[in-house]
Amino acid sequence: MKTERTSKLPLFYTHGIGSLPRPQAVRDLLARRTEMPSAEYNAAMDDLVRFAIRFQELAGLDVVGDGEWRRVQYVDEFLDRTGAFERIDRYEHQGEVKFRRVVVRRMDVREPVFAKDAQFLKANTKRCTKFALPSPFLIGIRYWKSEYSASAYPTYEHFIEHLVKCSRTRRKPRLPPGLTSSNWTIRP
Repeated sequence: MKTERTSKLPLFYTHGIGSLPRPQAVRDLLARRTEMPSAEYNAAMDDLVRFAIRFQELAGLDVVGDGEWRRVQYVDEFLDRTGAFERIDRYEHQGEVKFRRVVVRRMDVREPVFAKDAQFLKANTKRCTKFALPSPFLIGIRYWKSEYSASAYPTYEHFIEHLVKCSRTRRKPRLPPGLTSSNWTIRP
Protein backbone atom coordinates (compact mmCIF):
# COMPACT_ATOMS: atom_id res chain seq x y z
CA MET A 1 0.00 0.00 0.00
CA LYS A 2 1.41 3.37 -1.00
CA THR A 3 0.85 6.41 1.17
CA GLU A 4 1.44 10.04 0.33
CA ARG A 5 4.92 9.75 1.84
CA THR A 6 5.92 6.38 0.38
CA SER A 7 4.76 7.31 -3.12
CA LYS A 8 7.43 10.04 -3.13
CA LEU A 9 10.30 7.66 -2.32
CA PRO A 10 12.85 7.01 -5.07
CA LEU A 11 12.81 3.59 -6.70
CA PHE A 12 15.90 2.55 -4.69
CA TYR A 13 15.45 4.35 -1.39
CA THR A 14 17.88 4.26 1.53
CA HIS A 15 17.22 3.18 5.10
CA GLY A 16 19.12 1.62 7.97
CA ILE A 17 18.94 -2.07 8.74
CA GLY A 18 18.78 -3.04 12.40
CA SER A 19 19.41 -0.72 15.31
CA LEU A 20 21.78 2.22 15.24
CA PRO A 21 24.95 1.77 17.26
CA ARG A 22 24.36 3.21 20.72
CA PRO A 23 26.59 5.98 22.01
CA GLN A 24 27.75 5.71 25.62
CA ALA A 25 25.10 8.26 26.70
CA VAL A 26 22.32 5.92 25.47
CA ARG A 27 23.86 2.86 27.12
CA ASP A 28 24.29 4.77 30.41
CA LEU A 29 20.71 6.02 30.34
CA LEU A 30 19.31 2.53 29.62
CA ALA A 31 21.36 1.14 32.51
CA ARG A 32 19.86 3.73 34.89
CA ARG A 33 16.27 3.63 33.69
CA THR A 34 14.88 1.79 36.72
CA GLU A 35 16.68 4.18 39.10
CA MET A 36 15.35 7.40 37.57
CA PRO A 37 11.96 9.08 37.85
CA SER A 38 9.95 8.08 34.80
CA ALA A 39 9.43 11.65 33.53
CA GLU A 40 13.16 12.42 33.77
CA TYR A 41 14.13 9.21 32.00
CA ASN A 42 11.56 9.71 29.23
CA ALA A 43 12.62 13.32 28.61
CA ALA A 44 16.29 12.31 28.35
CA MET A 45 15.49 9.38 26.06
CA ASP A 46 13.26 11.57 23.88
CA ASP A 47 16.24 13.92 23.37
CA LEU A 48 18.50 11.02 22.44
CA VAL A 49 15.96 9.54 20.02
CA ARG A 50 15.57 12.96 18.38
CA PHE A 51 19.36 12.93 17.93
CA ALA A 52 19.15 9.46 16.29
CA ILE A 53 16.46 10.73 13.92
CA ARG A 54 18.46 13.86 12.97
CA PHE A 55 21.60 11.78 12.51
CA GLN A 56 19.83 9.62 9.90
CA GLU A 57 18.36 12.68 8.21
CA LEU A 58 21.79 14.34 8.00
CA ALA A 59 23.22 11.14 6.55
CA GLY A 60 20.63 11.48 3.77
CA LEU A 61 18.52 8.41 4.50
CA ASP A 62 15.14 8.45 2.76
CA VAL A 63 13.48 6.39 5.52
CA VAL A 64 14.42 6.87 9.18
CA GLY A 65 13.76 4.95 12.38
CA ASP A 66 14.15 5.65 16.08
CA GLY A 67 17.42 3.72 16.22
CA GLU A 68 15.71 1.21 18.51
CA TRP A 69 17.37 3.11 21.33
CA ARG A 70 14.41 2.88 23.72
CA ARG A 71 14.67 -0.90 23.74
CA VAL A 72 17.54 -2.72 25.41
CA GLN A 73 16.51 -5.71 23.30
CA TYR A 74 13.37 -5.37 21.26
CA VAL A 75 11.79 -8.74 22.12
CA ASP A 76 12.55 -8.28 25.84
CA GLU A 77 10.98 -4.82 25.71
CA PHE A 78 7.79 -6.36 24.30
CA LEU A 79 7.80 -8.96 27.10
CA ASP A 80 8.35 -6.26 29.74
CA ARG A 81 5.57 -4.03 28.43
CA THR A 82 2.96 -6.78 28.35
CA GLY A 83 3.68 -7.99 31.89
CA ALA A 84 2.78 -11.62 31.22
CA PHE A 85 6.23 -13.25 31.26
CA GLU A 86 8.40 -14.56 34.09
CA ARG A 87 11.85 -16.11 34.30
CA ILE A 88 10.92 -19.59 35.54
CA ASP A 89 12.01 -22.06 32.84
CA ARG A 90 15.23 -23.47 34.31
CA TYR A 91 18.09 -24.59 32.07
CA GLU A 92 21.86 -25.02 32.24
CA HIS A 93 24.37 -23.45 29.91
CA GLN A 94 28.10 -24.20 30.25
CA GLY A 95 27.59 -25.36 33.82
CA GLU A 96 25.65 -22.26 34.84
CA VAL A 97 21.98 -22.46 35.90
CA LYS A 98 19.81 -19.90 34.13
CA PHE A 99 16.13 -19.12 33.82
CA ARG A 100 14.41 -18.16 30.59
CA ARG A 101 11.20 -16.22 30.38
CA VAL A 102 7.93 -17.87 29.47
CA VAL A 103 4.37 -16.60 29.27
CA VAL A 104 2.55 -17.42 32.52
CA ARG A 105 -0.58 -15.25 32.33
CA ARG A 106 -2.69 -13.61 29.65
CA MET A 107 -1.33 -10.41 28.21
CA ASP A 108 -3.45 -7.38 29.05
CA VAL A 109 -2.67 -4.98 26.24
CA ARG A 110 -5.02 -2.08 25.52
CA GLU A 111 -3.19 -0.60 22.52
CA PRO A 112 -0.43 -1.80 20.19
CA VAL A 113 2.61 -2.24 22.43
CA PHE A 114 4.95 0.19 20.67
CA ALA A 115 2.33 2.69 19.43
CA LYS A 116 3.58 5.68 21.46
CA ASP A 117 7.17 5.07 20.35
CA ALA A 118 6.10 4.97 16.71
CA GLN A 119 3.99 8.10 17.10
CA PHE A 120 6.98 9.91 18.64
CA LEU A 121 9.09 8.94 15.63
CA LYS A 122 6.45 10.21 13.20
CA ALA A 123 6.09 13.50 15.09
CA ASN A 124 9.83 14.19 14.92
CA THR A 125 10.57 13.84 11.21
CA LYS A 126 9.10 14.72 7.84
CA ARG A 127 10.76 11.68 6.26
CA CYS A 128 9.20 8.30 5.73
CA THR A 129 9.57 6.23 8.86
CA LYS A 130 9.86 2.60 9.81
CA PHE A 131 9.53 0.92 13.15
CA ALA A 132 10.79 -2.57 13.97
CA LEU A 133 8.40 -4.98 15.67
CA PRO A 134 9.14 -8.46 17.00
CA SER A 135 7.24 -11.11 15.10
CA PRO A 136 4.43 -12.95 16.88
CA PHE A 137 5.87 -16.23 15.56
CA LEU A 138 9.30 -15.49 17.09
CA ILE A 139 7.80 -14.66 20.48
CA GLY A 140 5.44 -17.62 20.31
CA ILE A 141 8.07 -20.19 19.44
CA ARG A 142 10.47 -18.95 22.12
CA TYR A 143 8.22 -18.10 25.05
CA TRP A 144 5.30 -20.56 25.17
CA LYS A 145 6.05 -23.69 27.22
CA SER A 146 3.09 -25.96 27.94
CA GLU A 147 4.06 -26.71 31.54
CA TYR A 148 4.04 -22.99 32.44
CA SER A 149 1.84 -21.37 29.79
CA ALA A 150 -1.15 -23.68 29.26
CA SER A 151 -3.23 -22.08 32.02
CA ALA A 152 -3.00 -18.71 30.21
CA TYR A 153 -3.01 -20.05 26.64
CA PRO A 154 -4.09 -23.70 26.26
CA THR A 155 -2.08 -24.14 23.07
CA TYR A 156 0.77 -22.51 21.25
CA GLU A 157 -1.77 -21.51 18.55
CA HIS A 158 -3.91 -19.65 21.11
CA PHE A 159 -0.84 -17.76 22.24
CA ILE A 160 0.16 -16.83 18.67
CA GLU A 161 -3.37 -15.66 17.93
CA HIS A 162 -3.34 -13.36 20.96
CA LEU A 163 0.15 -12.09 20.12
CA VAL A 164 -1.10 -11.08 16.68
CA LYS A 165 -3.94 -9.13 18.29
CA CYS A 166 -1.53 -7.44 20.72
CA SER A 167 0.91 -6.38 18.04
CA ARG A 168 -1.81 -5.61 15.48
CA THR A 169 0.37 -6.73 12.61
CA ARG A 170 -2.24 -8.91 10.92
CA ARG A 171 -6.01 -9.35 10.70
CA LYS A 172 -7.90 -6.07 10.68
CA PRO A 173 -5.20 -3.90 12.22
CA ARG A 174 -6.46 -1.39 14.77
CA LEU A 175 -3.57 1.00 14.62
CA PRO A 176 -3.18 4.48 16.04
CA PRO A 177 -3.99 7.37 13.67
CA GLY A 178 -1.25 7.81 11.08
CA LEU A 179 -0.03 4.20 11.08
CA THR A 180 -0.75 1.74 8.29
CA SER A 181 -0.46 -2.03 8.46
CA SER A 182 1.61 -2.13 5.28
CA ASN A 183 5.10 -2.58 6.75
CA TRP A 184 4.17 -0.10 9.47
CA THR A 185 4.97 2.91 7.34
CA ILE A 186 3.70 6.03 9.03
CA ARG A 187 1.48 8.39 7.08
CA PRO A 188 1.96 12.16 7.17
